[in-house]
Amino acid sequence: MQKNAHELALSEPHPEGNFGVGLYSVGYVRDLVRDKGIDVGLGAQATVYTNPLALSEIYGGNKHGGFQIFLRFRPSRMSH
Repeated sequence: MQKNAHELALSEPHPEGNFGVGLYSVGYVRDLVRDKGIDVGLGAQATVYTNPLALSEIYGGNKHGGFQIFLRFRPSRMSH
């Protein structure tokens, strides 16, 4: 994806103009409870962000990441 200096919250315009940035994410949810009126799932997601080397000094590198572990609650599907 292409982002400009304003979208990347840079304090001044950058001579390169637009920058190619990336986001790569993978996740999984496992249902623990189903069809009891509410479904409960346990999940995890990991994400890696990339930015060009020209922004490494500002962002502290060109690869960053994060993860989350979560519980998902949603109504069970209604059966007819």
